[in-house]
Order: sequence, then structure tokens, then C-alpha cells
Amino acid sequence: MDVKLDPSRDDLPLMANTSHMLVKHYILDLDVDFGNRVIQGNIVLFFGDGNRFKIQSSSTQETFQMKSEEAYIFRTAEPCHVPEMDSSTFSPKMGHREFAVCGKGDHDAFDNDGNHDNQEHDSELSSSKYCCDTGNPGREDFLLVLDCCDLSVLKVEEVDVAAVPGLEKFTKALKLSTTPEKLRREIVRDLVALPADAWREQLDCYARCSQAPGCGELLFDSDNWSLQIRKMGASTAADFPHAIRIWYKTKPEGQSVAWASDQNGSPHIIFLSQSTLSGTSHLCGTRLCHEIAHSWFGLAIGARDWTEEWLSEGFATHLEDVFWAEAQQLPPHEALEQQELRACLRWRRLQDELQNSPEGMQVLRPNKEETGHVTASGASLVKHGLNPEKGFMQVHYLKGYFLLRFLARTFGEETYFPFLRKFVHLFHGQLILSQDFLQMLLESIPENKRLGLSVENIVRDWLECSGIPKALQDERKAEDGSPSRLARQVGSEVVKWIRVNRRPRKRKRGKQEAAFEKLSPDQIVLLLEWLLEQKTLSPQTLHYLQQTYHLQEQDAEVRHRWCELVIKHKYTKAYNQVERFLQEDQAMGIYLYGELMVSEDARLQQLAHRCFELVKEHMDKASAQVVTEMLF
Repeated sequence: MDVKLDPSRDDLPLMANTSHMLVKHYILDLDVDFGNRVIQGNIVLFFGDGNRFKIQSSSTQETFQMKSEEAYIFRTAEPCHVPEMDSSTFSPKMGHREFAVCGKGDHDAFDNDGNHDNQEHDSELSSSKYCCDTGNPGREDFLLVLDCCDLSVLKVEEVDVAAVPGLEKFTKALKLSTTPEKLRREIVRDLVALPADAWREQLDCYARCSQAPGCGELLFDSDNWSLQIRKMGASTAADFPHAIRIWYKTKPEGQSVAWASDQNGSPHIIFLSQSTLSGTSHLCGTRLCHEIAHSWFGLAIGARDWTEEWLSEGFATHLEDVFWAEAQQLPPHEALEQQELRACLRWRRLQDELQNSPEGMQVLRPNKEETGHVTASGASLVKHGLNPEKGFMQVHYLKGYFLLRFLARTFGEETYFPFLRKFVHLFHGQLILSQDFLQMLLESIPENKRLGLSVENIVRDWLECSGIPKALQDERKAEDGSPSRLARQVGSEVVKWIRVNRRPRKRKRGKQEAAFEKLSPDQIVLLLEWLLEQKTLSPQTLHYLQQTYHLQEQDAEVRHRWCELVIKHKYTKAYNQVERFLQEDQAMGIYLYGELMVSEDARLQQLAHRCFELVKEHMDKASAQVVTEMLF
């Protein structure tokens, strides 16, 4: 699979095989050279056992697991034939190898929300397969394969965790009489298996182990999409080192790191850019809550098939509201009102996205019955993974969010959230498919309270269908007929603004200005979206609108809608604010370029070209490609 792919046509290849080894923890030690746009240093990976459905909690789950194993082909090890060559071909001293983790980095390069997602789970880096040991013909060595592209690897070495003092409190391995190699593996296995209530001690041990010296370089090789590592004489995953250190650096021209002026969030590293920090704390708070939610869904639990992004982003979006309400210490009724308002905004966003995207990219489980399947060699493909437009779509965020919201409302939050805690505890550290979550949820609900829901009809109606599920359409019709208090308040303010817009330009003396209510950032976003539906808004109305809500000082979500109004109504006095947004909030301003071009206004089109010329060298490749197609 070492081939060049057409991003407009091909899917993203994944060479990883997670059946045998999973990365349970990693520690980065990096230096950043901003002048040369290079990040270099090392990453220490701590491995655990592979993803072979280790859960043995109940007979019903065991039955389901057996069915899953029959229905889905796992990534299993198999011999492969390698042409005879000098063993130095795999030597780490051969110079820099080029690779990059095909994980959140790719998502960050494409996505405008942070994220991320990509799938950020504990095993996205690692995989394995067997390969003949070219140094000893006839002998098979275990080969660890990492999905990667666009980095330069200098060295790979085993980490001598046995040299770290004080681990005897947390591991039984030191009390055993064993070989040094086995001792190191047993120490890592014990650390990985520490109970959840020992997480502080576990993180401290990981940190100290990451500083341990190397105890032998490992052989490695790479191709366009993977890095392969092996240790001579280690014939199985159990024999392979369980703690390794990879020394590497990024390439300025690669996609492993997107050097954009405006960065997005990531569960690996959260970039707090001007897009999230400007205005009130609202946008920053909600984005941080989203990324924190990935600690459970994306990191602690990951999608076994990367096409099921909703298992990461849908859950993070749903939990984002719960965490944000807790962070604000809102009483239950205020938290519910805020969540209803955000559901209204997401509904509008989902409708707009589905109207302007191909049907094939609206499906949460695009591989359908093939989900989770891999080739005989252990490889798989992420559908649409190299399509630059996919990174700007939020279907997996929004549709996944509405599915989880539907389930929570159907069964009751008092039932759903305790179940979710049990699910996280049970599947912690594993890779899952949608069925794993849905099966366990429905098994926890008495049959007479499932309201006709089954794994099959949820998958059919929500995950394998384009467009909007009927259950969601019915729910939103009911919501539209009886909107929440906060939405009604916004509706009243919209009526006032429409009246203001209808007034003659020269008002009679003594005429009182309308009294407008104070609105939250989410309410202002909804207000501006409703005003965008008006055919015309006068310059006087737009000026008054800007003054009333201090729009230029609001967060990026509010300012984005304000820029849309400015463009639609050609409000020349605020063109400088559109320019500022395009330059300082690049990831969020991509679609403004399209609106500028379709305005058919020469001045606005010149503004678009001028801004793009200023920022294109600082944009990630996917964003620059999309904007280029809009402008030329």
C-alpha cells in the first residue's frame, strides 16, 4: 500500500493492527522551533495487551462478544514474506525516516472545531503483524507497525524501566526471578493494570519511567504510511518491549503538524488560540469541556473502525454541555434551558450542513456491514479520510450528538448517565464498535421500556442513513411548536429588530429607542442567525445592532455570524472586521470566503483575494486547498 493516493478520490489507508498491542499511555518530550516550524524530541509509548474483547463480565456480554467475533474480522497476526536483504536495511542508523501519526494531527489539519477527530484513543498509534527476520532466514520476528506519515525518525530504543527506583510499591514484577527483558515487560504490564483509584501514582510512575535510559536500539523501517519496528529474537507480541522511545522531528511541509496562525483543540495538546480566548469565557469554556470529554471518549475508549468518528465526537459534543453546566455551577433548571438552546443551534447547523453536502458523507457508519473489517494483512481504509472537505464537516459531531440526546431523553437521564459510567468503566482502554455501546445500553433497559428500539433499527435509522432520522424530525417539530424560554426570548428580540428595521430613516423627535434584553453569547448567535433570514437590513439597523451587543468584542462564534450579516447586506463600515476575522480566525473563517465570492461584489471579492494572499502561507494545506477552489 506504499502508493500515492488522490485525496479527491481515495480513502486513508491504515496499516495498524491493534489485535496484539495497544498503546496504553504515552509521554511527549518535545522542543518547538517556531522559526523553522519544526517540533522535535521523543515520545515514549507504554504498551498493553491487544484489543481482543477482553471483557468477561456477564454471560450475555460473552454471547454478544462471540457474535461480534464471528461477524467481524479481527486484525490478526499472520506470516508475510519479505525479500532477502541486508539486515542494515532496518538499521536506525541509516538516517531520518519519514512518518507522522495518522491521528489527531490529521484531524486538526482539516477540522475547524477542535477536533478534534479524529480518533484520539489509547491505541491509535500501535499495531502489529509478523514478518520474517531477514537477518536469520526461516525465523519469524514480531513486527510492530505504527500508522504514520510526514515525520523524520532518528532512533527507536527500548526503555529500561527496571532502572527506575521506587516501583516495587506498584508492581510485583521486581519480586520475581526473571530475565531483564521479561522484567521490563512485567513492570509495564503491572503499571498498565493499576486500578483507577491509583491514577495519580500511575501517572507518576509513567513520568519517571519515561526518563529512564535506553537499553538497546530497535530496528525500524518506514514507507509512505507506516513505521515498522522490530526486535531481533522477539517472535511474539508478548516478547516485544512494552516501553519504547521514538526520537523524531516534524517536517515543515508535512501534515503531521499544521502551522496555522489559528489553532484548534486536541485531546493530545489543547491549543488556546485567539479564536477561543477572545470575547467572553463562553466559547473557551465550551471548547475546553469538549476536549476534556475526549479523555473518556477518544482516549480511554476509542473507535475500532475510524470511520465511526461519532463514537468520539458525538459523545464529546453531548457531554460538552453537561460539563459546561457543571463548570458554571448552574442549577438544574438553568442547565436544562442552556442545553435546550444549544440543541436548537445545533439543529440549525445540522440542517444547513445536510443541505450542502453529498449524501455519502452524511452517514455516520459509511462502511455499514463492512465496519470493523480489515484485509488479510491487517490493513484497513478510512472512507473519505483523504477528502479535504470531510475535515470541515460536522455531521459526525451533530448527528452523533442528537442520537445520544435522543437516547438519554427516551430512557431518562436518570437511567442513561449511570449506565454511561458503567459503560466507561467496563470498556476503559478498549476499542469499540457502535454495536458494543448500543447492545449494552439496550440490555440495561427492561424490554417493556425500550419503546420498540433495537440495535438493528437504531443502526439503520441513525447510523447507516443519510439525511435526518424521522425520530429527530419529530422531536424538532415538537420543539419548534413549543420553543424553550431562552429561544422565545430571542424570538421576542428578533421582532423588535424587525420593527427597528422598518422605521423610516429619519425618526420623529422624542421617539424612544426599543429596549433590548441582555442576551447570552448563544442567544446572540441565534439572534443573528434569525436576522440573516431577513431579506434586507438597513445600515442604520446594522450599526445599532453592533452597538447594542458590542459585536466586535464578542467571541468568534458571534463574530462569524456578524461577518455573514456584513457580507450579505454589504455593510461597508464593518468590512475591516471581516478582514480581521479572516486573518485572525482562519479555521473558523473558511466559508466566509465562499460568501464573499458569491456576493458578486467586486470590493468584497477583492477583500477575499487580499486576505487569502496574506494568510495562505500560514494555513494548513486542506484549508488552503478549499479556499483556493472557492476563489479561482
